[in-house]
Amino acid sequence: MLVSSVDQLIQQAKKLISSRSVDSLAFATQARDLAVELGCRMSEAAALTVYSSVLQLFGRHREAIDILDKVLDIAETDELGVWRGEALQLMGRHTYTLGEYESAARYWCRCLELSTQAIETTQRLCAHIGLGQLYYAHEQFEVALIHHKMAQDLAKKEHDANYQSICLINIAVDLFGLNRLDDAMSIARQALPLVRAEGNYELEAEVYSVFGLIRLARGDVERARMNFLVALKINRLHINTWNEAANLLALGRCSLANAEYDAAIDELQRALSLAEVMESQYLLAEIHEAFAIAYQKMNKAELQEKHETAHKNLRVLLLEQSASAQLRSMEMDLLVPS
Repeated sequence: MLVSSVDQLIQQAKKLISSRSVDSLAFATQARDLAVELGCRMSEAAALTVYSSVLQLFGRHREAIDILDKVLDIAETDELGVWRGEALQLMGRHTYTLGEYESAARYWCRCLELSTQAIETTQRLCAHIGLGQLYYAHEQFEVALIHHKMAQDLAKKEHDANYQSICLINIAVDLFGLNRLDDAMSIARQALPLVRAEGNYELEAEVYSVFGLIRLARGDVERARMNFLVALKINRLHINTWNEAANLLALGRCSLANAEYDAAIDELQRALSLAEVMESQYLLAEIHEAFAIAYQKMNKAELQEKHETAHKNLRVLLLEQSASAQLRSMEMDLLVPS
């Protein structure tokens, strides 16, 4: 009966991740404590996994990685293969967000190398989504699109609206990277009714962010700003720190497009503060690039140079990892016809 109570707490925590993250963390904590008290390792691994997912929303990635190390230890000791796959794909997500691309690739590849019996379809799906985002960060948009379409094929088998929405959002972003703006907008619009039907606020904010990206690229600055403001409100209300920083960066770019330089500096400074706390190298690089553009427009050469140097150094750290033999090998496997 008590084990059933742990499972109920875990399900409640999972249900609330995207809508009431603080409550989700509380339920996951209760589930973990009760599982430890009962000596139920399976339930402990499940609770810790949900706990780490909530920490991601709070931008507490290092802490989440430590939690997932415990899950891997439990999975190895108790031969709980399914939790090994879940821990690996989530560790990929956290290290990717921190800009540790080599580690992220290693975790996601290890996840995909697990046998069919030792991994769930959703875990394989998430690993493909992550690798697609990794290739996108390296500006290899075609390869990113291949991974995200592979994930979409898996999502269709699961009949899960949230996973289908995640795939659609990522495909839309890939198409944006390929400058196929009309296609990107069409795909993003398909995701909106799905996320609203599921009440998934995190994904709804992401859809509005994609709308904003496309409209800003088209020069429709005011509508783009409104999209980013909607996304920002959702992300603040439901505590998604990474996306909040990304929205502030996007708003800074809108202000730059309107030659509102003081407003841009303010928005970028707030984005920078959040990104520094999270240690997100990718976001930091993007923010420094936007600062450099702003100070160039303001004829402040010294500050421009400072941020250009910071941006360049961070991009070198991030993109030199594209030389990874593992990534090159995987790319060849995808692009060479079977």
